[in-house]
Amino acid sequence: MEPRWQPDERVLTLRLREGDEIVGLLRERARNLGQRAVRAVSEQTSPPAVGAGVPLGSVDALTRGDREALNRLIEEKIRENERGKTAGAN
Repeated sequence: MEPRWQPDERVLTLRLREGDEIVGLLRERARNLGQRAVRAVSEQTSPPAVGAGVPLGSVDALTRGDREALNRLIEEKIRENERGKTAGAN
């Protein structure tokens, strides 16, 4: 029902809404409530920032000594892996 008051004439008009109007109003209000709920939830819970604060270094950031030590470590691990494969084959 939609009341309209005309104070000059002291007339109160009551208009009944049709089914389509009521459904449209309900859909609009449901959309608004849904949008408000999404905003409220998204403000409270945001996804974690993966890797936030961990800068990715470039190759140039490694010193020559660091690169050489890393190369030796990799070569050593490769040799250990190859020795393990040949020992397992015998």
